[in-house]
Amino acid sequence: MGINVHNLIDRKQDEYDQREDQEILTTLIQQQQIMIQQQNAYFHFHSKQIDHGFQVLAEKIEGLREKSQDKENMLVQDRAAIPQTFNIKDLTSSEIEKSAVLSSSLPSSNDIFINGIWFNRYQQYGVWYGPFQHCMSFNANNNIFQGHGEDNYGTGDPQLNFGHQCLCKMTWNKERHVFEGIMFVPDGWTMVPCGLFEMSFVKS
Repeated sequence: MGINVHNLIDRKQDEYDQREDQEILTTLIQQQQIMIQQQNAYFHFHSKQIDHGFQVLAEKIEGLREKSQDKENMLVQDRAAIPQTFNIKDLTSSEIEKSAVLSSSLPSSNDIFINGIWFNRYQQYGVWYGPFQHCMSFNANNNIFQGHGEDNYGTGDPQLNFGHQCLCKMTWNKERHVFEGIMFVPDGWTMVPCGLFEMSFVKS
């Protein structure tokens, strides 16, 4: 009975090839695991950076919101401290320039949107300016109060004039018969209070 040497060699070669393939496969798996770990570490690092960036941004936005709210609260307190006004028609021209108050000749009625001459004035950095004369008209079709005139807003101190446009949010004061409110300017994602504003009716 003889030994099949050829078959024995083939089996040994197969076992050797299998071990080699297994070692290669094991090495590839280990390399793949290392790459996955590195990628996870990379993503985790950048994920933490992104989370930190969002946190910093949220804190800045909240800081701007609180700053805006604090300034608006201060302006509301300034508004409450405005003294009772006297009639604008009783003032001389020199007194008008110095006056820090406005009242209105608007009759006591529900119709507060009357076409005619209106005065407005504004407070910026603690100082009142005006009054300034404007010709106003109310468009009942689209509920828009329109007008034209001039004032000197933003020209008092060139260092404080940033060339921005202001938004005035006003309400009607029944006791004083004037529109009064707060001016806002855009600052990034928010609108920052920048002063007080009043508008008073003079004549039709």
